[in-house]
Amino acid sequence: MSARMRGPARRLYGWALGLLPRPFRSTHAEEMLGLFEDRLAEADSRGAPAVVALVARELADVAGTAWRLRRRIRRSARAGALRTGPVFFIADLAGGIRQAVRRPGQMAMPFAVVALGIAATTATFAIVDAVALRPLAHEEPDRLVMVGQTVPSLGDARVPMAWPNYIDLLAMGATGLSEMAAFRWPGPVRVSTGGSPEIQAVSSVSGGLFDLLGNRAVLGRTIDESDDSAGARVAVLGHALWQSRFGGDRSVLGRVLTVEGQPYEIVGVMGDDFAFPVPAADLFIPLRRVPAMDDRDTRFMGVVGRLEPGLDLDAARARMEAAMEVLVREWPENAGNGIRLDPLRAVVLGDAEPVMLVLLGAVVLLLLLSCASVANLLLARLSVRAPELAMRRALGAGRRRLVSQLLGESLVLVVAGGAAGLVVAAGATNLLRGFVPSSLPRASSIGFDIRTFAFAAAATIGSGVLFGLGPALRGSSAASGAVLRRVTGGIVGRTGQGVLRALVAGQVAITVVLLVGAGLFVNSFARLITVEDGLDTSGVVTLRVALTAEYDDPRRVDLFFEELVSRSAALPGVPAAGATWALPFTPDWASGRITVEGDPRPHGEELLLGLIPVRGRYFEAIGMRLVEGRVFEPADYTRARAALTGAGAGLAEGIVVINQAAARALWPGSASVVGKRFRRGRADEEAPWLTVIGVVRDAKRHGLDAGTEPEMYQMHPQALWASGMSLVVRSGGDPLTLVPALTGIVRQLDASLAVTQVGRLDDFVHGSVAEPRFRTLVVAAFGIASLILALAGVYGVLSFAVSRRSREIGVRMALGAGRGRVLRDVMRDGSTPIVAGLALGLLGAAAGVGALRSQLFGIGAFDPATWLAIVLIVTFTGGAACWLPARRASRVPPSIAMRE
Repeated sequence: MSARMRGPARRLYGWALGLLPRPFRSTHAEEMLGLFEDRLAEADSRGAPAVVALVARELADVAGTAWRLRRRIRRSARAGALRTGPVFFIADLAGGIRQAVRRPGQMAMPFAVVALGIAATTATFAIVDAVALRPLAHEEPDRLVMVGQTVPSLGDARVPMAWPNYIDLLAMGATGLSEMAAFRWPGPVRVSTGGSPEIQAVSSVSGGLFDLLGNRAVLGRTIDESDDSAGARVAVLGHALWQSRFGGDRSVLGRVLTVEGQPYEIVGVMGDDFAFPVPAADLFIPLRRVPAMDDRDTRFMGVVGRLEPGLDLDAARARMEAAMEVLVREWPENAGNGIRLDPLRAVVLGDAEPVMLVLLGAVVLLLLLSCASVANLLLARLSVRAPELAMRRALGAGRRRLVSQLLGESLVLVVAGGAAGLVVAAGATNLLRGFVPSSLPRASSIGFDIRTFAFAAAATIGSGVLFGLGPALRGSSAASGAVLRRVTGGIVGRTGQGVLRALVAGQVAITVVLLVGAGLFVNSFARLITVEDGLDTSGVVTLRVALTAEYDDPRRVDLFFEELVSRSAALPGVPAAGATWALPFTPDWASGRITVEGDPRPHGEELLLGLIPVRGRYFEAIGMRLVEGRVFEPADYTRARAALTGAGAGLAEGIVVINQAAARALWPGSASVVGKRFRRGRADEEAPWLTVIGVVRDAKRHGLDAGTEPEMYQMHPQALWASGMSLVVRSGGDPLTLVPALTGIVRQLDASLAVTQVGRLDDFVHGSVAEPRFRTLVVAAFGIASLILALAGVYGVLSFAVSRRSREIGVRMALGAGRGRVLRDVMRDGSTPIVAGLALGLLGAAAGVGALRSQLFGIGAFDPATWLAIVLIVTFTGGAACWLPARRASRVPPSIAMRE
């Protein structure tokens, strides 16, 4: 009887299920039929009346459900056209907010991923945008070029222009440039604005410079060509000086300030957006011609030009080179010289441009990584919401409607995370500004402004739409129930998990690329800071004193610095004191042609040697080791000073100390160079011979990552053109404790002089690596952020997936599978995309790492130690991200897992 009644009952119930709408039936019919059979077996045990009652009740329930569902579907169809407008999307956004409030635990990780990604990318974009993306603040900046000369001894390197060559080129006209203007590089000058003199960066400019650049004064006027011809003493204030010294007073025009004791009338103020083409200047005065400017071998002029309309850079170069050839033929001093035109933008950015491009690429990769992590987490969340979405689809919700709802929820999540990221980015940008080296071009313009905000907003909305749309479409597909059952059926790496697997692998690949770049920068910087600089800078304090125009007698210059050095050396706890015109790791530098005895060379092919006047026990004070011969002694200085008064007229020849690089360049292969001679200038010029008395060890001068220049050290009394000197004092204790006493000595000698560049010599060394330190810090932060984002995405996906497999895992463990076996299986499945991503990332890094070669020091782009370290880091951390959810799954008792 039981079998005869059960068969017809099942068929009758199956026919009734056909009344249900197809989407609902395809999703729930199988489960409903199974539940009916369980109830039928229970009713059969109680007899035929119970079976009849059950069948009648279930058929009525199915019929009522079918009627209600179909009526709801008809209503949805009629209102469907009205449920796609902005009003309903706003409602979807509100629904997304409710979802976030109801499920804060599920939203926490995606929220944190978005916030971290937006914060890191926005803060870095603020730097890249200010330095490299914004156009120069000039009129038609793409047509501006920097004009410089080249000399044979320096190859194709651009050097400043000689004034006579600039004047001749200006007169020729056929140079491919419609305008040219000259300036002197900003230098420290004593300026008084009504109080005590201070050192300001002052640049002398020709009258047409501001007009050529297209920059107007916000107050008054700029320096024009009439100021050149009249020799006017007028000055234009930079915006920062106007604010700091005059409080932004608009009545400043007509006031007088003094520059090196000479009065200058203020005629204009530049705006805060004006950026000088070279290191920033605080004050601009007319360019005055001095006798030294008439020498074509003296090159210290910066020249800016504007391309003629319709002429490109290559054509202008050809015309300028032809013009320079004329000057070479007419003036023997130009023998071997060439000319070079470079876009002004490239000159301003210098070596910073490739670094900024690397950071820009890192911004894009990190943004993609954060988006991929969010997409992964959203897809994983769909597994939890499978019944809900299937029910909505079965009840007649159209795919468009579900997409709108899911996308609204994603946008709420991303916008909330983006808002938090914006707050963090604003603080991070201000924090990063403290690490930005002053030598970084346009560093002063770094800030969180409207462009940065627009980028963050676009990145937030774009990532929300782009990577929220994919999960929304997948979750709303017609076969959503089947799709989501596949998602819940296993962890990443199982059949049907292609999307999740690809996203996880992509996350890991991007992370590997960023980590390789970060590892190379970190390794490079670690090697850079361990470079031997050839000096002993510990315990050394330095300060710079520049004499004013009143010291027009060389004997006064000599007496001042002799007193300064001798009094400093007499201070307690000072084993050695000296002075130099060109302190290492500062911009001060000069060089000149030299002629070696017995090796005269044609003009233009002479060797260049750095010229460094020194005083006192400079070599001992700065820790420069003697290699051969001797250094200057007190008796040498006495004889040199006697020559100034005529008492030592027989001392026609001078003595010098050179470094090892100079010894190799001047006398290659010589075992000893002491006693050898050379003289400054060309072979056809008369100049006293200079005899080498010693050779000192090579020392870094322009930076730890720079080469060593051939240098000659000359006693200051024989080079009194150097009216500014840096005092170098070695201390037995904390060197900064000597600063008050040293500045007091300067005031005793001349209270009107300003003291600058005060600090420990160690600080100057550290400052020379400020840019490498900064880029290493930023790129390393990117690498760490990418690793965190990738691990968060992998961990989140695996945690969701493992939680959805808890019943399967419980069954396996109940059937005898050990915890170790479950742990290994989950680990194996979870690590598959990580391994694939690691391989793809290594390939991607190998393809793009060549762009970093010029930024690395001491290592190659394929440094084995760095690449191996990245592989180990990704393997270990990726394994940890898999192990934690796998361990949690393996420790759940089977009875509990099977009930979930």
